[in-house]
Amino acid sequence: MKHLLQLFLLAFIYPNLSSASNSALNIQSQSLEKDTSRILKDTSTYRLKYSTADLFNQAKSKYVNQLLTDTLSSVHIINDSLFFVSANGIKRSFRSDSANSESEDQKHFNYAGHYKSINSILIEASYYEWGEYILVNKKTGRLDSLNALPHFSPKNKYMATCYVNGEGGMFINVCIYKTHGNSAPLRIINLLPETWMPFEAYWLNEKELIMQATGTEENPASFYLELTIK
Repeated sequence: MKHLLQLFLLAFIYPNLSSASNSALNIQSQSLEKDTSRILKDTSTYRLKYSTADLFNQAKSKYVNQLLTDTLSSVHIINDSLFFVSANGIKRSFRSDSANSESEDQKHFNYAGHYKSINSILIEASYYEWGEYILVNKKTGRLDSLNALPHFSPKNKYMATCYVNGEGGMFINVCIYKTHGNSAPLRIINLLPETWMPFEAYWLNEKELIMQATGTEENPASFYLELTIK
């Protein structure tokens, strides 16, 4: 089967990292630990700077996975296909077709669980050469597509996604969304780094995300980055 993109949790703003910021990331990780005050990008919506392994481990130790994996009564699974009815009567169906794994029409849907914080179920979707995560709002039936698993801030006001896809050339994407009840997640940060990729990400607090990152093939050193929402 020809597909699948590499999806990473976690895990963010409209302007890309500047070339100056990208070249700064080519410094070895040992020196980065000594220069944690160094700011890589400072915009009206976020700040990105180097951080430390100690802070990363503190955030990781407090992480709680909010995905509940029990099957809801509103979700029906029949022959690898999913059927869902929202509280206001909207019907959604996700029909898998994986008989021929080499077909460009190949698709598979898997119920992953649900999130109370955003009142949505989560469906993993796999296609011929790509995949996505689909949020289905339990009240309205609204569909929202994400390219990676969401990772919620402590008070559930934000969620982060970290995505790496090596199919047909490297594509890396780190996003932060603002969440509010049954409303659609609003993307407020969209990072498209070119010389580093996120490996793991955890929330330090409601507005600070810390990531363990690695450089590209030219410089695979590991280091830590802290993203602050303004």
